[in-house]
Amino acid sequence: YPVQAVVGHETGVVQPRTGQLYCCTRARVDVPRLHPLKAKVRLKIKATKCYRCLCFGHTKHSCSGPDRTNMCSLCTEMGHKAVDCTANPRCTACLDIGEEARHYSGSSRCVAHKRALLPGTSKTISGAPSTQNRGANILILSEYYNCNGIDCYSDTDKRASIELVSSLSIQDLGREEPGFRWIKIGGIRIYSCYWSPNTDIKQYEHFILRLELSVRGGRGEVIIAGDFNAHHTEWGCPKNNKRGEILSNMIHALGLLICNKGKAPTFQRGFSTSIIDLTIASPGTADRMQNWSVLDENTLSDYNYIEFVIKNRAVEDYPPTIHRTNIRELEKAIEEGHFEVPDTYNMDANQYSEAMVQAIKDKSTTTIDPRAKHRRSVHWWTHEIADLRKEANHARRVYQRKLKKTGRGECVTEEERAKLTKLNLVKAIKRSKEQAWKRLCDLVDREPWGKAYKIVMGKLQKKRPIPELTTPGRLEKIISGLFPTHRDREKTNWPSECQRQATSEAIRPEELATAVSSLKRNKAPGLDGVTNEMVKLVARKFPDMLLTAYNKCLFEGKFPIKWKTARLVLIRKGDKPLNEPSSYRPICLLDCLGKGSVLGPTLWNVLYDDLLRVPLPEGVEYLAFADDVVLVATAKEPYELEGKLTTAAGKVSSWLESIGLKLAAHKSEVVVITRMRKHNDIKVTIGGTEIKSSSSIKYLGIQIDAKMIYTEHAKTVANKAGNTLSNLGRIMPNLSAARQNRRRLLAGVIHSQLLYGAESWAEDMSQEGWKQLGRVQRKAALRVASAYRTVSKEAILVVSGVIPIDIMAIERRRSYLQKRGEQEPLDPEGELQQTALDKWQSRWEGTEEAEERQWTRRLIRDIREWTGRKHGEVDFHITQALTGHGCFAQYLHRFGLLEEACCWFCGHLNDDPNHTFFECDAWHNKRRELNMLIGEEVTAENLVSNMIHSKDKWNAISNYIHYVLTKKENEERRRKGLPVVN
Repeated sequence: YPVQAVVGHETGVVQPRTGQLYCCTRARVDVPRLHPLKAKVRLKIKATKCYRCLCFGHTKHSCSGPDRTNMCSLCTEMGHKAVDCTANPRCTACLDIGEEARHYSGSSRCVAHKRALLPGTSKTISGAPSTQNRGANILILSEYYNCNGIDCYSDTDKRASIELVSSLSIQDLGREEPGFRWIKIGGIRIYSCYWSPNTDIKQYEHFILRLELSVRGGRGEVIIAGDFNAHHTEWGCPKNNKRGEILSNMIHALGLLICNKGKAPTFQRGFSTSIIDLTIASPGTADRMQNWSVLDENTLSDYNYIEFVIKNRAVEDYPPTIHRTNIRELEKAIEEGHFEVPDTYNMDANQYSEAMVQAIKDKSTTTIDPRAKHRRSVHWWTHEIADLRKEANHARRVYQRKLKKTGRGECVTEEERAKLTKLNLVKAIKRSKEQAWKRLCDLVDREPWGKAYKIVMGKLQKKRPIPELTTPGRLEKIISGLFPTHRDREKTNWPSECQRQATSEAIRPEELATAVSSLKRNKAPGLDGVTNEMVKLVARKFPDMLLTAYNKCLFEGKFPIKWKTARLVLIRKGDKPLNEPSSYRPICLLDCLGKGSVLGPTLWNVLYDDLLRVPLPEGVEYLAFADDVVLVATAKEPYELEGKLTTAAGKVSSWLESIGLKLAAHKSEVVVITRMRKHNDIKVTIGGTEIKSSSSIKYLGIQIDAKMIYTEHAKTVANKAGNTLSNLGRIMPNLSAARQNRRRLLAGVIHSQLLYGAESWAEDMSQEGWKQLGRVQRKAALRVASAYRTVSKEAILVVSGVIPIDIMAIERRRSYLQKRGEQEPLDPEGELQQTALDKWQSRWEGTEEAEERQWTRRLIRDIREWTGRKHGEVDFHITQALTGHGCFAQYLHRFGLLEEACCWFCGHLNDDPNHTFFECDAWHNKRRELNMLIGEEVTAENLVSNMIHSKDKWNAISNYIHYVLTKKENEERRRKGLPVVN
């Protein structure tokens, strides 16, 4: 394209040749006069710069360096901005890495800028949005209308497409459909999706349903990426919309995981931002996904690039040889008489305690070599896979050897055999992995809190190291911030050694036994590696050794120095800045032999009582729990609140300083609780720090908002419970050995999160808050009953027997008040559950006759009888029969998956659940056998009552339902050309 070149006050046209131009732009070409010119015009490539720490290679969203936003970017001095700077330039980035800094940042002399441009140094390069520069192999594109190449595959509307940048082999190719297209590469089906925000909700539901069926119709791992134009808190949006709920339901129903991380916007237009581009993957692929990020690059559009890497195989890092203590080795040494008790001669408390600990360690230490040859194989490895691997390797070697000798034309047979054996190996591994995961899910029925639960909840994951912790000065800054040094206090009123020996009584054996019995099992040891179990063993075999050590400490008035030294474990809080001490939660692991404080809680209460005795202004009260203190003030005007709270906070701060502590003003929060519609913002000053009131604060795990309607709390816990449900849904697929009672037990984890603190907020929760909680509960109930995601909340709660969340919360508050005596018992003891069922029944009877609920209400009329049954559990097929959502032509036609609702077996015009189970001629003989077993003709009106009547009748009806729906599912698979399941 022609590029305008400006020469002084004259203009001309630069016509570059094909292949010479990297990117077209306005360019200034310094030539003495105007004449035709051919030139290669390039944009200057600049490394990404962070305007927070003024360094290169990252942006402020991922910055872990110091905050320099108030510093001049030219001379690095404080007190002025770059526009007013007259000093010599000074580069902060080069100064940080120890290079010459007397130059402008980013200039040709800037070493930091040059290093950031090196491959693998800077994560993003602005101004050069080239996929080749980033090494991408596959592009997943949305609203890209230039996909016309032979390696580009798009949907019917040409809005969602997949483009292959490198030469990858496509294993399978999906057909074009409106809104999405998929290809299969490396055993992974990759979906590209786009759906316009200008369509109505019915069209969006149909799009999601077609996408779900496409994913279910194939096998193996999947990646679904694209622009869904849906908002939900599960992927970082501030609020939910209807499209987000539909998409979230599909993700949970398929057992997929959302791979979006953080809250970086994927769409930006002016000041408007949103997160509408998602990356969704199956669990196996999600585990292999690395470095998912939203790139901070100039894309020349309103959308930001998303980049992630799928690793090929797990990389094992072997640490050096490990020395650990082992209680079995200690038991063996004691039984064989090799344990030697240290001699007390000429030893003080410090020396004897060290000798005792060393004696225990010497007889319990074992060596672990992580590079041992006999390592455990992966969970999916079998003898069949081992044989196939040998066969594949042999066929590959034969092919390669003949290829070198004779050339490609003479070894076609060997090449085909090598490909076939490799394909058989891949299929066997894939099949073995699927079977291993299914076995793990089936274990949920026997061990609901076992290995499967621990895996999906992340309780068996290896601890990942904190990034950049080895940066010079970083660890020292964190430790000094978490553990500030204080002046040593004088030991006033400290008794002399003679007084201590005269007044102290020796520790008796029974006291030692009592103390040792209180030690808990499976607790992390300190630096010496001696566990509580080992302390119990030593106390049982050699109690005199421990008594000698402790009595020496008591009479000498000394506490061993090593027992004061702890092993520090830092736990990072979310994604907070890496260089801030407040971003970490420290855990100090003390040695078990010296751990424990009887007087600790008592002394803390004595100290804290002094604070509660500090007089406060009128109208201000304390509210204290553990080490948290709240100042509650009441007033008619905001300015009165400001004055009272400022005065009270000043008194609290002065008291803390008097005992050597400091009030953390930057962590303090203020909220004005009122429902009056007027200006309620206030500012409270603490030690020169001004704290503005916020709309809500978090106290003891509950989000308290200004109007005390707890909407923000509901959103917070619903988001947390939704993430937990997404993990638990992986081990509760619709088809597994886990029965309903085990599924309900796991759903209790969700309810415990939703109902936390319900005793305080149940009666004040807003309607919007109940909706937020109800949406998560509905998803949990779908997992409990193994239902399709289209079932309504009211129907699925009844089928699964899960009491609605609002009724559950209110009844929990009533029980709490009755136990405290603040409310007279309105119900006899043990009938609170029955009261909740009565409310639920009343609501069920008053439910509108919606199409998706009327069938369930026709079958289950009395909730009390249904939930109070002593036998029978619903499963995938029974839930279909009770809800009408499943393999019925009327249901499939309703969602646009069939052109007509005719029965596949008898031709009836409306194949609904009533026709399928009670009218269809195809099942006449089976229905007659069922009626003979039940003793009457089974109809929709007496189906559930007969199931509840006895276990035999439940089993008979259940077998009939399973038989009919299995036949219908096989017919549906046959019509789609899929293999039939026996």
